[in-house]
Order: sequence, then C-alpha cells, then structure tokens
Amino acid sequence: MLGCWKRNPVIAAIKDYDGACAAADAQLDVVFVLGGTLREIPVLIGVLREAGKRVLLHADLIDGLGRSDAAVEFIARTLRPDGLLSTHRPVLRAATREGLVTVQRLFMLDSASMATGVRAIDRDPPDFIELMPGVIPKAIAYFRTQTCVPGIAGGMVTTRGEARLALEAGAAAVSTSERTLWSAEPDGISI
Repeated sequence: MLGCWKRNPVIAAIKDYDGACAAADAQLDVVFVLGGTLREIPVLIGVLREAGKRVLLHADLIDGLGRSDAAVEFIARTLRPDGLLSTHRPVLRAATREGLVTVQRLFMLDSASMATGVRAIDRDPPDFIELMPGVIPKAIAYFRTQTCVPGIAGGMVTTRGEARLALEAGAAAVSTSERTLWSAEPDGISI
C-alpha cells in the first residue's frame, strides 16, 4: 500500500455516497470510509471499487456492528474491504487474521499518550498507524523515530501547507476529508 502513496500521498476520508463519488473521481488510490450503515457500506465500497480505489473501513464507525471477532469476520468476508481502521487492538488483531491491512488510530493528547502509543505499537504492531490530529508535526516526527510502523497524519488537515508539514515530519501519507487536497496535480502535495 505504501507504493500507492508515492504517486499521491493523500487518502480521501469519506462518510457518505457523495463523498464516495467525489473520491472515485479523484486522482488518488486509497479511501478511508469513516462510517455508514450496513446497508450503505456495500454501496460505498462498490462505487470506490469500480473506480479502482483501495478501500479501508473504520470498523468502530460502522453502524450496526460491534467490535467482536464475528463482526470483523463479517466485514472481511461479506463487505470485503482492503483493510480496517480502529482504535481497538483486538479488532485489528482479528482483521490481521482475516488478511486485511490494519491501521491503528492513535489520538495524541499529550506526551503520555504518545509514549503509551509507542509501547502499544511495539507490543502489537499494525500495518500502519494514523496519528491524530495530523497537524502536529512534533508527534509525527516522534513516532517516526520511535517505531518502524509507517504513519499516516489524519484529522484537521485542511490545507496543502498542513499536509506538506505532516509529510516533511515523516508521515507516509495524509488522510483528509478536504476535497481540494485529493488531486494529484503537478502542484499537488509532495515533499
């Protein structure tokens, strides 16, 4: 998946059909689906798959499913995303067993949460970590030096400058719902 971000280090973060259609038309490869019902999610995945996008679902935000191994099995075998995002390690462990890409979301509230996050990643590494909010270059740089798990800057990234700072601090990619950042134009985000 890292190869996708060499062309365009931006991940579309969407919540609904309109967002899925916009992401399908955008020049990017990966989309995070941040919510929806069991009826809506297959439609969103279908729109994105038809456009050739890699789709990762935020398991914690799917309305109608819990955080059990059975829920993850249902997601993997019925909805068939490329991966799952979650703040819960047991969900990501189950996703790994199902062969899905895993993204651990970590919220950076203070230095203690950063240290706790590093310990958790060291004990049980996901494929990627998403550091939130993504507008804290200091936290991104810290994780870059403390773990070998690639980081994604997510949350509150709304300008090209903020995205550029996150990438310069060591993020492998930036996730954002800001549609103006979804392009891979020549003046697109790069470092």
